[in-house]
Amino acid sequence: MEVDLAIIGGGCAGLSLAVELAAAEWPPGQRPRVALIEPRTDFVRDRTWCFWPVIPHAFDAAIRARWPRWEVRAPGRQVIRGSSRLPYVQIPADAFYEVALGRLRAAPNVELLLGGAVHEIVDAGDHVALETSAGHLRAALAFDSRPPPIAPGPAPDHDPDATEVTLLQHFVGWEIACDRPCFDPTMATLMDFAVPQGDGLHFFYVLPQAADRALVEATYFTPTTLPTATYEARIRDYLGRRFGVRDFAIELRERGVIPMSSAPARPRASPRVYNIGLRGGLAKASTGYAFLAIQAHARALAGRLARAPRG
Repeated sequence: MEVDLAIIGGGCAGLSLAVELAAAEWPPGQRPRVALIEPRTDFVRDRTWCFWPVIPHAFDAAIRARWPRWEVRAPGRQVIRGSSRLPYVQIPADAFYEVALGRLRAAPNVELLLGGAVHEIVDAGDHVALETSAGHLRAALAFDSRPPPIAPGPAPDHDPDATEVTLLQHFVGWEIACDRPCFDPTMATLMDFAVPQGDGLHFFYVLPQAADRALVEATYFTPTTLPTATYEARIRDYLGRRFGVRDFAIELRERGVIPMSSAPARPRASPRVYNIGLRGGLAKASTGYAFLAIQAHARALAGRLARAPRG
């Protein structure tokens, strides 16, 4: 199979780039053939993206919650801010996937190769050769959005005297339903540091969906992850101490690990292979926020490709 552009991975970065490529204005007769290779065939709510909508993006239709106020808490202190013009917003992954895949399935120049894996990527100089579970694929350019490898602890060649910082942001979240009003649905808790710090830098993230429902995440910034039971015990303790909630139903579970590093990003693996998403360093090193950076990068990249001279 031969295409102009190959996108490896159908997560946030890969799908966002494909959507922007499909929406871009191309010169007559020059709209590229795009293939997106993704191992999954079922797209479920496996994560949540939140941000302040300070720039335009293609996924307004996927926003499912808005908070006009937000807070940061520490022992003995609470800071509250807010904005009706720029509320904190939430896009659940299932809503994002529905919007993105719906647009791509309607795009005649985009082929979704779902259920396929990429085994090898070779920059051959005048093209990129990809070996996939469905066979050989040849592309002019490739965009790799596969998550970067995450190893527990420092890398084998880690220099203890190096000035760069490398940590993991790791979390477990539960979306819970209570039998009584417990939460303020107008305010998100971005960071609550008024919790035990014995396992490393630790805070809670609380996104109320209603007075009796919220996503509650136990988050850490440390070199290594923790046993699942540790996060879950912290969540139960936090719900009881802060909200007096001890009886609830868990309706959704999330777990994630985001590499956090001050080291310079590597935007290209080779002249014809680009790294995008977390692999391309688009997560903000201090917070892990990435959604809007991914959207801006996808739109800029699609625009540059559409304007690039052919020949």
